[in-house]
Amino acid sequence: GEITWSEESYRVMGYSQSVTATVDLILQRCHPDDLALVQKTVARSANEGANMDFEHRLLMPDGSIKHLHVVLQNVAFGSREIEFVGAVSDITERKQAQEALRRSEQVARGQVEALVQCLDVLVTAPGPEEFIVHMLSTMGRLLEARWVALWLLDETRDCMVVKAAIREGIPVAADPDN
Repeated sequence: GEITWSEESYRVMGYSQSVTATVDLILQRCHPDDLALVQKTVARSANEGANMDFEHRLLMPDGSIKHLHVVLQNVAFGSREIEFVGAVSDITERKQAQEALRRSEQVARGQVEALVQCLDVLVTAPGPEEFIVHMLSTMGRLLEARWVALWLLDETRDCMVVKAAIREGIPVAADPDN
């Protein structure tokens, strides 16, 4: 029933080395959405001596989230005793990089979609006003915006005027004098 942590494990878990390592300390830090997975995995390993290799999140006292990769190997070969040796890796930066890449890919797909739609409209739209309205509508949808507008400088009146606008996916009439 004894657990021994390295200095790095204490640092990753956010506990002082003066604290005795226990499974309860691990469970206290588990992200609520991952708690059942961790409990099930730990119980299976304790009962069956099964090796572990899984990822889960920690919810730290300051509200930050850490992502961990846990690997434990049962080294008590053929014995009734269960003894694990393993490693806990903080993979938060990797997970953040993966999420940033996912968002970047999503933006790129949206840009390709917008370009394809632009080309379709450019070929089929009867005039530039319809093209502009369609493009504003596409941008608003892709950006999940409630309001998108094209403002132009009217140099004769020295002011900005709304040339075209979309509100919640519906074209809004622009100033007829523009």
